[in-house]
Amino acid sequence: MSKEGVPASAIAELLGRLRTRSGFSAEAISLERLRVMLVSRAVESRVRGAEEAARAALENPSDYARIEAHFAPPETWLFRYPESFELVRAFAAARNGRVIRALVVGAGGWCEPCSLAAALLEGAPASSITIDAFDRNPLLFPAAPRFAGVHLRGGMPAWAERFFADAGDARSAQPQLSAIIRTSIGEAGESTAALIASGRRFDIVSFRNVAIYLNADVRRAVFRNLSALVDDDGVLLVGHAEMPVAVEMTGFSAHSHAGAFALERAAIAPMSISMSMSMPTTTPQTIDPEAYRSIVASASASVGATATPRLPASPIRAARPLDPIEALRAEIFRMPADAALHVRLAAALDERGDRAAAAESVGKALYLDRFCEEALVLAARFADARGASADAQRYRMRALRVHLEKMHDDDA
Repeated sequence: MSKEGVPASAIAELLGRLRTRSGFSAEAISLERLRVMLVSRAVESRVRGAEEAARAALENPSDYARIEAHFAPPETWLFRYPESFELVRAFAAARNGRVIRALVVGAGGWCEPCSLAAALLEGAPASSITIDAFDRNPLLFPAAPRFAGVHLRGGMPAWAERFFADAGDARSAQPQLSAIIRTSIGEAGESTAALIASGRRFDIVSFRNVAIYLNADVRRAVFRNLSALVDDDGVLLVGHAEMPVAVEMTGFSAHSHAGAFALERAAIAPMSISMSMSMPTTTPQTIDPEAYRSIVASASASVGATATPRLPASPIRAARPLDPIEALRAEIFRMPADAALHVRLAAALDERGDRAAAAESVGKALYLDRFCEEALVLAARFADARGASADAQRYRMRALRVHLEKMHDDDA
């Protein structure tokens, strides 16, 4: 950054590309967060400074993918939202051997496609199932579907055990899972627009914990595409925080299966014969990839500007002012990818004496931004309080490195 405060050209260009091409919202990625990340990336890749690291990301798709993954970490593990997969099992069984076409957009790795494949194979023959999985990160799918650590955090349903082989402290997918999954590289918007243009539709579409990172216009365009791809009796699976926005932007209704975080087409009330005869006939609108790119470009003409989706009015707000912690949680619901909000919530919870909830909020902040200095300082204090002095020291050293890197970059 220059002394006049003007962003260096490659960093500014990279930020613009992340906002326009990748559709990141201003809450998900700011100039300051990008700059700190690039300083660390420069050290890792042994290049001279954040500007050179930004230039490498602009020229190298793998470097660009790493930066995308940093700001939109895949929030997924095997059988996350277990009730969703119970719904999928029942859905497959009810098809009685008919073809089942599934789509996973923004897969974030193998967890969601393999979980979906296991649930479908529980209720239907492999010959009737196809799963298409897309993600923009070219580094995800070349690796074999092997799961360890956080990927196993939710446990595994007893019925799914037979689909995963033991591999020491990990589990690997059995061949029948990967045999029905086709993987591709692609952005959520462009990929779904291309599928619409080809005339394809799907019985099950999964788009989970991706929309929270997108700006409002890109999010709206993607949900519009998804609503066109879901077959008439199909289901759309989303993340728990995305349900209200998904309902609003697709016009779908929440599925009756509790805890599945699934949507289906709203029932259409029958019309009288005279009314139906007077209604004009229309054909579904198709959106080609070029049109999608035009939407993204116009939506992001001003790099810093975003729109917040309109959420249903809350009766709690109308009845009484929100308690400060409730207010912060409401903000996080609207902007779940904002690490600073999670830090503020952690500090408020700590002041109220709820140390466990405060520590959880700090963990979420560091999951979203591992270079967040304020979160690292709080994490060190919480570690000291529970007697974990070695952890506290590590957090302090990380906070100090982030602080020094900021100072060094400001002076550059």
